[in-house]
Formats: sequence, structure tokens, C-alpha cells
Amino acid sequence: MRRPITKAQKRALLEQEMQSYLSKGGEVEEVDQGISGRENPMQALLPVLFNEKTLKRTDARAELNKVDARKHPKKPAPVARAKPKKKVPVYDDFGEILRWVWDDE
Repeated sequence: MRRPITKAQKRALLEQEMQSYLSKGGEVEEVDQGISGRENPMQALLPVLFNEKTLKRTDARAELNKVDARKHPKKPAPVARAKPKKKVPVYDDFGEILRWVWDDE
């Protein structure tokens, strides 16, 4: 992973660019203290919030889902069981039990 540039590295880079500019014949003008270089110094400055380049991120959702699947295995679907047969009495005309039969319903 590439590490972000530190402030010290930014300062060194700026110093190197200034020395390069001066060595090629560039010149720095002196400005009195308190004088602004902006065109309209009374106008408010807009803050620079997100000036860094966005970093490319690795999508880890697929791997995290695999880990979660191992932590919580799926329960097997319940097996449909056949209803147990019932023993049902067969009555005669007078309401007395003649015999018992197995009912499939």
C-alpha cells in the first residue's frame, strides 16, 4: 500500500521546486507585510477541504460475506415428515367397537 505524503516531504518538495526555479533565473519579489496577494482581499477565502486525490479502495464485501457464512452456517431445511397413521375404531350399528383399523388420512 502506498503511504500518504507527510508534511516534511511536502516541505522538502516545495524547497526543491523553489531552488529549481531560482537556479533557472527566476526571481522572488519582496512584498510588504500585511499586503495581500489576492485580487479582492476583503472577500472571504473558501476553505480547501478535499484537495487530496481519492485513494483506490479494495472491495472486501465478497470476502467478508464468505467469513460470515463460515461463522453462521445455514441450517438445513426441515424435512417434511409423513403424518403418522392413526388407529381408528370401527363401530357396529349399536355403537359398539367391532375392530380397530389404521387410518391413512
